[in-house]
Amino acid sequence: MSEILDSARERSSKASRENLRLILDGDISFNRPQVDECVKALSDMITMIGEATERYEKNSLELRGFFVPSETSPLNQHVAVIAETLDLLTDNVGVVQDLYRRDGAVTFQLGQLCRTDGLEALAGITRERIAKMQAPDQSLSGVTSDFASVIGGFQAGEIDPAIRVLQEISANNDQMDVSLGQHANSRLTKIQATRVSEIEGEAERSLENIRAAAHGVGVGRLAKDFEAGRNDERSSAKFWTSAVFVCVAAAVSLPILIHSVDTHLFSQLSGTTGVIVKALTGLPFLGLAGYCARIASQHREAARHLAILTTQMDALRAYVDGLPGEDQREITMILGRRAFSNPELGTRDSGQVNMLPDDALKVLEKAVDLAKEAQKRSQ
Repeated sequence: MSEILDSARERSSKASRENLRLILDGDISFNRPQVDECVKALSDMITMIGEATERYEKNSLELRGFFVPSETSPLNQHVAVIAETLDLLTDNVGVVQDLYRRDGAVTFQLGQLCRTDGLEALAGITRERIAKMQAPDQSLSGVTSDFASVIGGFQAGEIDPAIRVLQEISANNDQMDVSLGQHANSRLTKIQATRVSEIEGEAERSLENIRAAAHGVGVGRLAKDFEAGRNDERSSAKFWTSAVFVCVAAAVSLPILIHSVDTHLFSQLSGTTGVIVKALTGLPFLGLAGYCARIASQHREAARHLAILTTQMDALRAYVDGLPGEDQREITMILGRRAFSNPELGTRDSGQVNMLPDDALKVLEKAVDLAKEAQKRSQ
């Protein structure tokens, strides 16, 4: 919608520059008949609305015994808009083409810079609305409200571009001098105030977009950090799991190797006691395997926790888009507390480490008892 308005304003500005050039080149009456026709039609509209307001007041006093001025305030507001347009169309503008070489100014009405077809369209629409107001089946307030919108569009699309063209010439050309009338100067002040408001709005929207983009970048960066942590935890889990298999293999193979080939280290041990002692040489590796398994389990749970957080971070923006701002902040806070709190891991380290698992300790105790019994029998 804004692109369409900008395009229409640009066309009007171009037409105003061309019309100004025609007027300065000597065609001082350019567009004057069209302006006069608009002025006459708008004056007739103001007269008709004024007469209708007077009848409303008179009938209210006669039939109801009272009159409330606020009841006709919308019509008065519409009349004010139309009267403002009348004043702008007929406002005199003086232009000195060359302050160094020429004397005197070219004086014309501001409405002459408007597009010819725009002026003709406004006059035609005004006459059409006057005819509607005279029809008994038409709502007077509805017709005037609709016409006030038309007038507002004409001011923004035809008069404002003409004023901007004159203001730009005055600001950028030190050889030309432009004197705006009282009404055009007042309108220029409104235009500038509106432009400042638009710039503030655009700046606010840009700042909001920057904040949203920064938030998205921050969430994406945080998700990447969690993903990197997840990958590290997975690598650690693989390492410690491999260590478990190595330790178990050592616990199984070492006693077999000692029992089969050892001739020096445990050669003095024989009988049942020797077999038991040789069998127990692999027991520390079982304890080490249990420790490695516990560490691997912790890394797997941490990797799973970080994987869930990564998915939640990646899906956060898509999930909260479209929700009210309060809900977005609440969901983000909940995820933030979850992301930066201690993870709930089932194999959390208690600070105490047993080198041998409970089952291995029972096996060791049983083996020691068997060795004692075997020594007693041998004695």
